[in-house]
Amino acid sequence: MLEWGGDAASKLSQAAINVAKRMTHFQEANAECYEWQVRMWANVTSTGGLNYMHAHPGNLWAAVLYLDMGDETDSPADVGGAFYIEDPRFPMAAMHNTAVRMIGIDSQPQQYEVEFKLARGNLVVFPAWLRHGVRPYTGKRERVSIAMNIDAQRKA
Repeated sequence: MLEWGGDAASKLSQAAINVAKRMTHFQEANAECYEWQVRMWANVTSTGGLNYMHAHPGNLWAAVLYLDMGDETDSPADVGGAFYIEDPRFPMAAMHNTAVRMIGIDSQPQQYEVEFKLARGNLVVFPAWLRHGVRPYTGKRERVSIAMNIDAQRKA
């Protein structure tokens, strides 16, 4: 997509890299000592579409820009399509009681999945190892987002 996306794709790529650089610490060097790369693609989600829980192995960061939310309403439950992440600590392979939750600072049980109500123009950058997905979308109009993998290789 960087080849045919022109100036808009280049600007989006650079914006995502800038966010990733601000969130990255390399023990032996700073972020400018690395060559940053982005691979991007479009997601077009029709009625009933979703993205199953997954991660992006082999990358430092993943990102998504929401271009068109499709059918929008006042309630996120009306058309679905929520972006969600999973707490990487759950479920543990040897966990005997999967109903266990840690109590948070608000004295409430912490959830192992968190949903985000996102809007057109939101750019979300998150660790590529973080499992995430998109709930089923039930709107009539297609939704469009741009997904990215961001990585960095040490300059020679």
